[in-house]
Amino acid sequence: MNIYLIKKIGRPCLPLCLLLFLLAHFTGAIAQGNDQKITKAHLVLDAQNNKSGTGFVDLRSATAHNFMQAAMGQGDIDIVYAHGKTTGINLMTPASSGLRYFGAFKSTIHENWKVKNKGTLIALGNAKEIRKAFKKLKTSEDIKNAYDRAARTVMLREDYSKGRHGPSSRIQRLEIGDYFVFRSKGRKIYAMGRVVNRQSGFSGSVSIDWKIATAP
Repeated sequence: MNIYLIKKIGRPCLPLCLLLFLLAHFTGAIAQGNDQKITKAHLVLDAQNNKSGTGFVDLRSATAHNFMQAAMGQGDIDIVYAHGKTTGINLMTPASSGLRYFGAFKSTIHENWKVKNKGTLIALGNAKEIRKAFKKLKTSEDIKNAYDRAARTVMLREDYSKGRHGPSSRIQRLEIGDYFVFRSKGRKIYAMGRVVNRQSGFSGSVSIDWKIATAP
């Protein structure tokens, strides 16, 4: 604040100076909110035939849960992993109708869960510019912008398939090295992930590196 200006003009300046101070403080708070640091996590997700495995993701806490834990905390689950015989790596939201195609989840999550979080997934592939973009993600605003760009451009892919690439509550046929983005509906979460390893099969697993942005 310019003290000289206050002394020179006197008391009439105080309301204006106070207004400028509050405006600067408010603007700084907005910028700080947009620059929130992200959460990084490496999670191993087990396929559906591994009954004690952890195939359910709570992005807000950046943790993976087994079926019993997920069933007891349905409102915390954002993504479910399943292996498909022809579709390989499948990532779905609990609200996805795609769960009915997996016997282990049809009569449980799809038909009986009371709380099914919604969200949208978009598969990005493994192009050089995607790899660079993932490395540069530093703030929550970066991840939100990455999701928004993907939503605008995914349908421009030459090999585009809604079932494989989204935007949808389910994406499939992901390979090692592939990237994807996620936006929750109602949980204020954005995330970007990369498949770093997999063990095929109904009792196998997939390893994913995550960068996650959450709002209070």
